[in-house]
Amino acid sequence: MITLQVKEHLNIKTVYTATICDFTKAIAEYYTLLNFLKKPLPKGKNGRERHRMMYQHLKDAYHKAAAVRVEKYVNLAPTAGRAVIAQRLSNITTYTGILNYAALGDDTTVPTNGDTTLGNETYRQTITSQNAVNNLSYQSVFIPAGTATGTHKEAGLFIDGAAGADTGQLFSHVNIDITKSAQNSLTLDIEITLA
Repeated sequence: MITLQVKEHLNIKTVYTATICDFTKAIAEYYTLLNFLKKPLPKGKNGRERHRMMYQHLKDAYHKAAAVRVEKYVNLAPTAGRAVIAQRLSNITTYTGILNYAALGDDTTVPTNGDTTLGNETYRQTITSQNAVNNLSYQSVFIPAGTATGTHKEAGLFIDGAAGADTGQLFSHVNIDITKSAQNSLTLDIEITLA
């Protein structure tokens, strides 16, 4: 009798790039980006790709003119999020596997594998733009000026989340240190590598 054992490892690395901008330094670019984001998302793969490219172009122009601080943070992918990937690979369809919400919180506790929510969620919104290239997934969250003001100590991404706090399956949890005033916008650009 021959026994064949195959072991594969999947590592998930997520890097958050947080860009804080002072919208008063680039008012025209800010409102152009905001107005673009108010339009409904186009349907179909080509429409989504055109939307992503336009969002990237407008966001880059705004960041170039108004960025006041850029920080990078590396996260933890808790068991809850990794479990959804394992389930989807096994045709268990309890969850879609789609990241749809991002959240901020004010808890300073170091993330752990057992986390299922942020420590204390204070702000949540849908993900603004998404794309995948090979084994990389890109998520972008644009948080406008006048919203989510205060000091943020944690961030996370959720699979199958809803508008209410602590909903969905926590896929990513990271400690951050960002203070956002009413005249600041915040962009979280998140690169997820599956290796």
